[in-house]
Amino acid sequence: MIAFTNNSSPLFIFGAVAVGMYHNPALGIIIAFSHYAANLFIGFLFRFWKMDEIQKKNRPRGGGCLLKKAFKALLEAQAAENRSVGILLADSIKKSVQTLVVIGGFIIFFSVFVEVLKLVGILKIISVILHHLFIPIKNYPEVIPSITTGIFEITLGAKLASESQVPLTVQLIATSAMLGWQGLSIHAQVASLIKDTDLSMNTFIVARLLHAVISPLISILLLGPISPVMSSFLPKAGNTAVLLYKNWIFILNLVSISLIILCTLAVVLYAALCCIKKLLIPKSKQ
Repeated sequence: MIAFTNNSSPLFIFGAVAVGMYHNPALGIIIAFSHYAANLFIGFLFRFWKMDEIQKKNRPRGGGCLLKKAFKALLEAQAAENRSVGILLADSIKKSVQTLVVIGGFIIFFSVFVEVLKLVGILKIISVILHHLFIPIKNYPEVIPSITTGIFEITLGAKLASESQVPLTVQLIATSAMLGWQGLSIHAQVASLIKDTDLSMNTFIVARLLHAVISPLISILLLGPISPVMSSFLPKAGNTAVLLYKNWIFILNLVSISLIILCTLAVVLYAALCCIKKLLIPKSKQ
């Protein structure tokens, strides 16, 4: 799951990259399709990653409904901690804020770190090495600095790629590669979040490397053989996206309705858990 669930959000791809950097909402379709198609492929591929080891570790113990066992374990853990809903909500909010602060700190740190590498000349040395390694884009040295920056921080790298004096096709391919790799800033964030778990960073890094290779290949396919098909609906998609981004009232209403629905579902789920708790947990454990 760590290899499959970590990807750029549609808001970042369409809002920050396509509209904010390339000033063309229609390009978000190409970037998003290549990004998520590669992600799905990696998800299916890693289905067979260390299958024997996973099956041995997660071998089912006894029969019965797995969903029922999961609910029972959840409710027993909640009963053992003996914490009220208010305390659970307060703790979840506190942890969420702490996580946001950590993520923001990593972004700021790597942004400053990239500038330091640029000032001391290390970034230029890495760019020269990459220029000799990346044969497909060897004729476009202007885009190499953006890729070098994207190795560390994808937002800065994608911004430089959109400003580089190279064909749009090369810009999109470089952006797809950087979004697949995610940057060492995201790697550090993931490492900090899974440090107390049995999840492996090696699996995550392998998945990001594959994503950085597969996503540009899909972009080349979309911009090459499939480009006539894409051009038939890209203008319509672009106009729709422009109208959507201009209509902020619609977006705010949509967000408000979504929050109301989520809160309602949370209340219903909690009520259902309370009912299941009375049915599944023996009275002696309550």
